[in-house]
Amino acid sequence: MALSDIGKSQKKMMSLFAGSGEEDSTKSLAYTAPKEPNNTGDGSRQKQENEPQSKSTSAVQYAYTGRTRLYRLESGAYTAVSNEQLGVVVLLNGTKDWQLLVYDAAKNYLLSAPVTELSDSLFPQANEYVTFSAKGTSWSAHIIGGAYEFTRVVFMCARISTKPCDLIHCKEKSIIAALGDSLNISYKQWNKDLFKQVPEKEKTLKLVCSDTKINETKTIDQCLASACLGAAVGLRRGIFWHDTWIELDIITISKQSSSAITTTEQVPTQQRSSSISQRMAGLAAAGGIPPMVVSPSMNQSNSHVSPSMNQ
Repeated sequence: MALSDIGKSQKKMMSLFAGSGEEDSTKSLAYTAPKEPNNTGDGSRQKQENEPQSKSTSAVQYAYTGRTRLYRLESGAYTAVSNEQLGVVVLLNGTKDWQLLVYDAAKNYLLSAPVTELSDSLFPQANEYVTFSAKGTSWSAHIIGGAYEFTRVVFMCARISTKPCDLIHCKEKSIIAALGDSLNISYKQWNKDLFKQVPEKEKTLKLVCSDTKINETKTIDQCLASACLGAAVGLRRGIFWHDTWIELDIITISKQSSSAITTTEQVPTQQRSSSISQRMAGLAAAGGIPPMVVSPSMNQSNSHVSPSMNQ
């Protein structure tokens, strides 16, 4: 959603709950930015007339407006903060950091935190839920209308440039991209207006997964190759790279051939076993010990993992 001035955003907030069956709370859940106090003194009036006013500091900018149900982790279980739907906004209001606000119909703030505080722990979950930590508490939020837009806005506003961020919940994680794997991906790129719905560039490409640090990559292809590490097919990730916002989707993963690795790992074991067998056979032929019979159980691994460890 594009950033807009306060008038358009206020109008957007007024329509958030229309048709939801909660008409009485429609107006009360519309977010209204606090107004600056009126100074009536002559000195204050003279100062205000002489000093230029900055529109950027007085106007509220919205990156996201929506509805949510909020849950707080207590005694190992998530408990609903309210039985009603709540308003949620990501805004910039006279501060340098974007803020997340969750509030009820009575305009009570139930959660207020800078997006940089929750971005490190924000993860998309199944059924349009997200989990995150803020104010020393673990939270779960059901983002009504879809969690993807909320998640990407938080990460964009936080401007994390050192690691990729998962933007959607990925159900299937049987195949994970590892170092050296070949991938087909598609990506979208925003260079200027990060909140514009239409990206400035869309492309599909093939690349080999890398473990180079994101902030040390020199080209966008290198950045994408590093951002794919640990991702699964169907996952969408976002990353800031040189003031550019990029979203990538993993289409296919082709695992690198394991024959070389298998040979490297198995050859020493086979050589060691052959050497031991030859020596044992030599001793047996010399009458030192009887020939050794290897039972099937002796070919099994000595390691044992209890079922509970696999759960």
